[in-house]
Amino acid sequence: MTYLGLVGIAIVAVATFAWTGVRLRSVEKGSTEPLTLGNITRSRFSSKAATTALVVYRAFLAVYIFIVLILDVNKNFHEAYFYTVWNWALLFIYFAFVTFALVVRRCSSGAELDAEGVAVDLRAAVDMQGRNVAQSLVTKPWQSRYARICQVLCSMVSCNVFVVDVILWTVLFPASPPYVRQRLLQSPYNWNMHLANLFFVMLEVWLNDIPECDGDIVYVVAFGLFYGLFNMLRIFAVPATRHCIIETCKNVGPGDSQLIDGYMVWPYFFLDSSRWYSGIYYFGLCFALYCFYRLSVCLRRKVVPRDFRLQPARGISFPLVAPA
Repeated sequence: MTYLGLVGIAIVAVATFAWTGVRLRSVEKGSTEPLTLGNITRSRFSSKAATTALVVYRAFLAVYIFIVLILDVNKNFHEAYFYTVWNWALLFIYFAFVTFALVVRRCSSGAELDAEGVAVDLRAAVDMQGRNVAQSLVTKPWQSRYARICQVLCSMVSCNVFVVDVILWTVLFPASPPYVRQRLLQSPYNWNMHLANLFFVMLEVWLNDIPECDGDIVYVVAFGLFYGLFNMLRIFAVPATRHCIIETCKNVGPGDSQLIDGYMVWPYFFLDSSRWYSGIYYFGLCFALYCFYRLSVCLRRKVVPRDFRLQPARGISFPLVAPA
């Protein structure tokens, strides 16, 4: 039964990535209209003041999150192996991308932002029948792809803040020894990454005009599974820890006492591949990510109602200009 855990993990990984590939093709080819940078840069409140506040908020958080990330990893590089830090880094990438999106939009040739933060094409006026054709957004293919990346990142961080916060406070924290719980409660990094992160994303989702997408679940699950496989390859690459792939090691979890020759083994007990039931753990993780994503989408639709909705795949059924 030594390799039974690895076999189970392999089955879950192959099945999940196959499902991800099939879903990904339908998600990215099911668009009815291209997503625009206007949706990324403007606030859902359709006012210049709200859009300006959103830009300032995003820029501040991008800098703040980056500083906290560098300080945390510099203090202890082993922190970089935890899913929490991966998601904190993902938050930085998201806020950096959506902040830079405004720069991209303002630098677009022939495009300007109107009072509501919507880009319009100033090179066109009216056609021969007198219809106003200057109200269509200037959306080049690469701009649409950039906007789509921002939408995917928004979907991922909206889900993962629930993942890291709920799992820590309901599973990992109660199961940790007293000295680990005390360290978590006294760490400002922990409060940032397991509490403040939720408020950061909640306010962002409440302010922005980025529509949710059901199909983005594939990115969330793939990201979580990739994290687990990364740790497995990292442990296998170090001779001192390689045996922990198929042999049970007690050096699991946070803290210097869990290191082997200075190398961290499994940051979380449910990643341990040496157990015969490891495949069940990995399947459970993928299922938990799916459930948390459905929860995040439901909350975004209930708490932040929007005038326009996405179709089941990735299709976007909103007009290219904001209503007058």
